[in-house]
Amino acid sequence: MALVEELAPLPYAAAWDNSGLQVGDPGGEVTGVLVALNPSRAAVEQAIARGHNLLVTHHPLLFKATKQLRTDREPARTAARLLASDVTAYAAHTNLDATASNHRLADLLGWRLDRVLEPGGSEPWFKIYVFVPAEKREEVARAMWEAGAGLPGGSDLASLSLQSEGTFRVRGGTGMLPRLQSVSGTRLEVVARQRQVDDVVAAMRRVHPYEMVSYEVVRLENSSDPWGLGLYGALAQPAPIAEIAARIHRALSPRSLRLVGDAGRVVSSVGICSGSGSELAHVAADRGVELFVTGEIRYHTALEVRDRGLAVLEVGHQASEEPVVDVLVGHLARRLPASVPVEAFHEIEPFEVILP
Repeated sequence: MALVEELAPLPYAAAWDNSGLQVGDPGGEVTGVLVALNPSRAAVEQAIARGHNLLVTHHPLLFKATKQLRTDREPARTAARLLASDVTAYAAHTNLDATASNHRLADLLGWRLDRVLEPGGSEPWFKIYVFVPAEKREEVARAMWEAGAGLPGGSDLASLSLQSEGTFRVRGGTGMLPRLQSVSGTRLEVVARQRQVDDVVAAMRRVHPYEMVSYEVVRLENSSDPWGLGLYGALAQPAPIAEIAARIHRALSPRSLRLVGDAGRVVSSVGICSGSGSELAHVAADRGVELFVTGEIRYHTALEVRDRGLAVLEVGHQASEEPVVDVLVGHLARRLPASVPVEAFHEIEPFEVILP
């Protein structure tokens, strides 16, 4: 659970959301992880069949408050199956949207979108300084990188090394003069997001050759990562909406692709919101976005933003969010021991187009 929250911190979830532990014991020992978009009965049965006792999903199983646990209906029916099979369920919903879902969607479409449509806050970066003997510099740096040190903008394996010399005095016994000694080494500097500072420092201390390590952690006032729902920005090259729709079709393979607007219109700015983007459509229009790509949009909202000059491509709720499953799988697989398998479960979208 802590590893999921490293990617999608719980404080980033919307106030109306129910991200986090859904069913089960957080103190149990994980034997395997199944990652899925939905806590569907099919996903639960797959987890049980594979011997995985943790189901991580994007959508929560328990979303609205309930006063009855009727096991002949959802969500209690699935909750009962999870409990009977000793499978824990955990959801990363809007907190994952704020950090990964839309970024993955933009990556798949080849767009560099670095502005948040509806900001929720920003996460500061910190610089960590530590003195390291020259022969240990690479080992210590690599440990800090693997714990999450990097650079704003997504660069990794980043550090700065400065040759330095430290001095210290060894006090002798009675009648002996104190001795001044010096040691050459490297002043190693890395930067990390606030949520990763503790892990980076702990990783450094584990591999550092000194029993007592002197280091500094300094907040960078001129660097922070905004987080929130949706992304927007300018295209590298203006393109017709029909061409963008073809790119989306190749990248996401949606079962349907609906357009509000003119397919021949050439646009130079885009916004995206995975899942249901109706609440952000007017925000996109306010920010001067010309084309808004989302999973689904309400009818009356579509009419309103069309009149404001905003074109909308509706790609399907599941198609827009399914790519984040593989992001979660990769994130967990890199951090969990090899003895704990992490697998993805992809379901077929429930909607099917039967008429052209």
